Amino acid sequence: PICAMLMALALPLAALAAAPVAASNPLMSMQYPSPATSPMTPALRDALVDALARDPDANWLEQEVIAADGASGDLFGFRVLVSGNTAFISSPAPLNRPGKVYVFTDASGTWAETQQISATPSVAPPPNWSDFFGWSLSLSGDTLLVGAPEVFNQMFGPVGGAYVFVNSGGTWTQQQELLGSDAGSFDWVGGAVALTGDTAFVGAPNHSGNEGKVYVYSRTGTTWTEGSPLVASDGTSGDAHQFGGAIKTDGTTLLIGAPGPDFSSTGIYAPGAAYVFSNAGGAWTEAQILQPDDSADGDQFGFSIALDGSTAIFGTPAANIGANLHQGAVYAFDGSTGTWAQSAKIVADDGAEYDQFGQSVAMQGGNALVGQWSHNDDLGGTQPPPKPGTVYLFSAARGTWSLSNEFHAGDASNGDSYGWDVGIDGTTLLIGSQATVGANTFQGTAYFYTPADPPIADVGPASLSFSLAPGASGESTLSIGNTGGSDLTFAIAETPANAPRIALNVAGATPPMAASQRRIGSLGTSGLRGPRTAAPWSPRDADGALTFVLDDGTYEDSIGLNDQVSTESAAIWLNRFTPASGTGAFTIDTISIEWPDNPNGSLVGKSINLVAYYDADGDGDPTNAVRLGGDTPVTIASLDAFLDYTVNFAVPGDGDVYVGFENTYALGGTTPIFYPAAIDEGVSQNRSWVAGMSSGDPDPDNLANDDLIGTIDSFGLPGNWLIRASGIAGGGADCSNPSDVPWLSESPASGTVASGASQDVTVTADASALGEGSYSAVLCVTTNDPDHALVAVPVSLTVSVADRIFADGFDGAP
Repeated sequence: PICAMLMALALPLAALAAAPVAASNPLMSMQYPSPATSPMTPALRDALVDALARDPDANWLEQEVIAADGASGDLFGFRVLVSGNTAFISSPAPLNRPGKVYVFTDASGTWAETQQISATPSVAPPPNWSDFFGWSLSLSGDTLLVGAPEVFNQMFGPVGGAYVFVNSGGTWTQQQELLGSDAGSFDWVGGAVALTGDTAFVGAPNHSGNEGKVYVYSRTGTTWTEGSPLVASDGTSGDAHQFGGAIKTDGTTLLIGAPGPDFSSTGIYAPGAAYVFSNAGGAWTEAQILQPDDSADGDQFGFSIALDGSTAIFGTPAANIGANLHQGAVYAFDGSTGTWAQSAKIVADDGAEYDQFGQSVAMQGGNALVGQWSHNDDLGGTQPPPKPGTVYLFSAARGTWSLSNEFHAGDASNGDSYGWDVGIDGTTLLIGSQATVGANTFQGTAYFYTPADPPIADVGPASLSFSLAPGASGESTLSIGNTGGSDLTFAIAETPANAPRIALNVAGATPPMAASQRRIGSLGTSGLRGPRTAAPWSPRDADGALTFVLDDGTYEDSIGLNDQVSTESAAIWLNRFTPASGTGAFTIDTISIEWPDNPNGSLVGKSINLVAYYDADGDGDPTNAVRLGGDTPVTIASLDAFLDYTVNFAVPGDGDVYVGFENTYALGGTTPIFYPAAIDEGVSQNRSWVAGMSSGDPDPDNLANDDLIGTIDSFGLPGNWLIRASGIAGGGADCSNPSDVPWLSESPASGTVASGASQDVTVTADASALGEGSYSAVLCVTTNDPDHALVAVPVSLTVSVADRIFADGFDGAP
């Protein structure tokens, strides 16, 4: 009788193994897939969103990997998990052999297979038995938990279980087999797993007539012991609830999915639910049952789960969106108040029937990956044929979920189930695909993605000038360099800069915006208290002039930047000015600074670098501002008076302008003795900023890279820098509406510059149709550099008749 029973239990697997692999996708014949439980890193990277999501057109490096010993039907990539420089890719091989988990290691930017992990079961299975080892994965530190939901049992046949592996010296070895004490046939133990420290959760979604159960194990030393299992408070035997079909935990919160179906209440598939358990006093207790506010029968809510701090997302791949059957959705829940509540519903903008969006989810650092494994184009018939899958990257960093990127396999084909599972860690994405490899159908592949270092545009010189005789032409060279890590694309447009002048006199004292501060050092004062004599300043008074002033003309003290060990640091000192709405394009032609006296030495002779930035959105945050022009080094010639410096910074349109300097002279390695910024301690406009670095010089090209940034008010030193500026309204150019300048041309006008290379652009000025006089324009260089998307290069042309006396030699020479 036992032999007969084993043969009967093996019959479905034998039939599956005997069927032609190419006839159908093995995924469709299996039950209760559950998401991988990817690890929580010790510290989420705050910069992750910026690295992954700020540029939808970012370059990504894709590396496809396959199993060294892969074969048809292995389903390599069924589960994926990445943590640091180690990744785990499972191959449950449901046809006729035990599954495996492949370990990949990143060495110098290339992922390579370094180990194959297999289970050693306590009971030997029959020949050609597949235990589905690798159906689920979870990692916590140096411990890996692998689900195998068809582990063989001599009495009950396919029962399932899970295996614990530990890492020692880079090699993973089996520590223990975990088998449910009351598990029976097809309970699917190991259909989902989650691991946190010395606690393991093993889901059995088919237990008790598909009611479902989650086994809990604890480790003491090297031994795992089964404790009290978890069940749903509203579950009943035989209700097909599938509690335990998905599990995710961070050690404090435990989320368990029960995607259904539940035939007992409605006679059709239930909508699915997720259960929140909390740990009080070492015991896990159910705290809440979650369902979306538009829950519908058959949605499979809780099919996949991701948890990131107080945010959780739940895949619902069978949800209908409008008329689209099984398009799928993902629901976000917020638990920051202690009670979990729905905060968003996420759907794909390009969704279609049977996409099954939400098949897989992963989340970290405000970014979420969502896989849809059967993205369809053809809507004919009952269910359209599959097309290549898609994986979506969403960001919630700014309070609203927004699409950042879409991923498709470079070699994708229809029905490859790309996106069946997804993983994320830091800036590394890992996507599983059940693709055909050579002649091996459903062998499976996986894809690693990392954002390429962005391109960095280095455009110079900051301006071009020509002096030509009537009818002549001349050439100059504009260099477009790329010091970044990926290809730079550029395009050059022209715009005239001789707009009509208007009378303006605009002060910058508009209502302040909130400051953002990342403090790494401190601002120190020189101790020169008391007002100084008002310094004279003669702003431009011509038509079309703009003047920008925050201070009252006197300063009470001077300020320098100390780093964490009180050494003198270079910094960037800026005043934020806001021209009146409608000012449009203009040119900053003068920066005026009053340099303070110092008690321990003189600033005279020191070199500083004048800088200016443009922030189109005017949000009061300079970290997203674009630098105008290039380096403008000048020398401090005198103190206690405004010094005027001639500059040429073309401002392309309305928005904020940040004007100031970088004290490049900073000595470092010594107690500060020079305090470069004079401060008016009168009524603060909350518009004077400082930016610096905890080590090394600040980054003037990208203020977001500086780890100190904030208004001086946020450092407890309210006031205004004695930094002023003037400009010519209309003297700039509106790069948002470029137009041809007849006397100007560029070759090439667009192109691609490889990392570390540069492209010379020949700029030609042609005076053949021009009379004597002065002409100006701006070259609007747009790039895919996220920090220098627009570089404005002013161009001036003087057309004049040469001095004929000197030209002919009649200059008094014999």
